[in-house]
Amino acid sequence: MGETTRTPQAKRPAHLKHVRSEARRLMELWFERLNHAAEHQEPVANVFVMGNCLELLQAFDIHLVFPEILSLQTAVKKVSLDYINTAEGWGMSTDVCNYVKTDIAMSLMDMQHPGGRIPKPSLAVASNICLVFTKWAEIWERIYDSPVFVLDIPMGRSHGRAFTCDNPSYAADKAYVLGQLWELVALLEKVTGKPFDEQKLAESMAHTNRALKAWKQILELNKHTPALFDALADGVVFLGMINVWRGTQEGADFMELALDAFEQEAHSGSGLQEKFRLLFHGVACYPYLSRFQAMFHGWQSNFVMSPYLVFACGGFTGQYLFDPARPMESLAEMTLQCNNLAHQTMYFTDEYIAQHQLLDEYHVDGIVFHAVKSCRTVSTSHANMREFMVNKYDIPCLYLESDHVDPRYFSEAQIKNRVDAFFEALTQRKFYTRS
Repeated sequence: MGETTRTPQAKRPAHLKHVRSEARRLMELWFERLNHAAEHQEPVANVFVMGNCLELLQAFDIHLVFPEILSLQTAVKKVSLDYINTAEGWGMSTDVCNYVKTDIAMSLMDMQHPGGRIPKPSLAVASNICLVFTKWAEIWERIYDSPVFVLDIPMGRSHGRAFTCDNPSYAADKAYVLGQLWELVALLEKVTGKPFDEQKLAESMAHTNRALKAWKQILELNKHTPALFDALADGVVFLGMINVWRGTQEGADFMELALDAFEQEAHSGSGLQEKFRLLFHGVACYPYLSRFQAMFHGWQSNFVMSPYLVFACGGFTGQYLFDPARPMESLAEMTLQCNNLAHQTMYFTDEYIAQHQLLDEYHVDGIVFHAVKSCRTVSTSHANMREFMVNKYDIPCLYLESDHVDPRYFSEAQIKNRVDAFFEALTQRKFYTRS
């Protein structure tokens, strides 16, 4: 099998073990709280990882369910195909997003999940950030008979024109979003029976700011050579925390704990085993995540950065922060700014990479594009983007295709052959560059 059979991240550094252990504890606590909500019929909201207004929901003490996260966890636990087959047997098409199918199947299976029993939603909050969200929420409205609020967030108008606060349309866009947020407040008061407490919103925003400041520094620390964490293997853990625990003291404490661990590792001059530094774009292959990682780690490579770490947390990367002194207005601003950043990383990846100088700042040797068969949003432009990046920046690029949830699309032999050929070319490139 050659050198690529090495166990992924063998001898994982102690700082990563500690961070992962705390993340596991918090994820188990999240499931415990969801189970408690199901038993006591406490208010629950289905939300997505983008366009979700989490701080506002936190102000009403609403439990949060993330169907995308629950779906990927079924894949990691090797049971996603059971859910997909159930959804397809119910009548869903084979080319529907497999996140959707896994989630809908859970409703058909009495809300059972490998992590525990998931409560049915009291309401759902969706947005227009992903093309699928609106239709997905409409299914919830029918099967759960619960209200759905769809937040319409204005996006960037064209390629090459980044969304900024000095844009002529910004004031109108902000007023448009703010009006919708007050409508959401009225719905939340009706669903929960509680009055809106602006101070609780401000407190949740303060927790988020702490988490985002730490998250931004963590991302920047991976410019360190060698890398301190893998943006694919370990990045998924951070995404879970920044979504599930955003707006809470637990989430802020975790991110600061992780930052402290990484800073200590950086100061010691150590890091991961590293020969190649890669940028990953797309969604991970969760059904075979360990085997997928092993193909790259076996060549002593690390994914040092990924636009996925930006769009899968809704653009909440610390580039923008809340102003708790004016909560609702600040929420409208953050909703615009962060989700436009997430939108840019999904659809205008080349623009994002260039603006943030990711190739130089992170000392990237190559880019890996992982197209997802059932996700047109993420994957549509990958093939063209690969050609553009090769020609524009003379950066080696690898294009792979499988799925984020459905194991039937993963061909290990084919992917391994392409990965090995990619690294053989990278090895030659480095040799001749040094010569």
